[in-house]
Amino acid sequence: MPAKDAFKEVLKFLEWPGNQQQPAHKIFAYLFAALGWRISSGQRPAMNASILNDFSAISTYAPYVDAMFVDRQCASLLKQGRLRSELSYKARIFSMSDPQEFLDYLKGLGDAATADVREFAYELYGAET
Repeated sequence: MPAKDAFKEVLKFLEWPGNQQQPAHKIFAYLFAALGWRISSGQRPAMNASILNDFSAISTYAPYVDAMFVDRQCASLLKQGRLRSELSYKARIFSMSDPQEFLDYLKGLGDAATADVREFAYELYGAET
């Protein structure tokens, strides 16, 4: 495409109605808004410099993976009212705030494994301890 038309084409893409349906944008926006709400309501959560990277990873992968293990702050934000009720994504969210829940999930995966998967795991990792 000619360089003179590039800017117009980028704007056309940004205005595409399908962008409103991208789950990553909505999830990221809700996480950012929830963090902003906490700060504006007087809660001063200790934030890591990587919080935006965490938000990007969660919003990018949560719609497509079965589970994510995230830090306590992000897990807490995802359990807030509107985030819990208005967002939909495939991932089950786990954190150190309830490590037993994650261990139970992993045990459930192991218990549900087929004989072929168990045999392959044995070949890769050896006997259970």
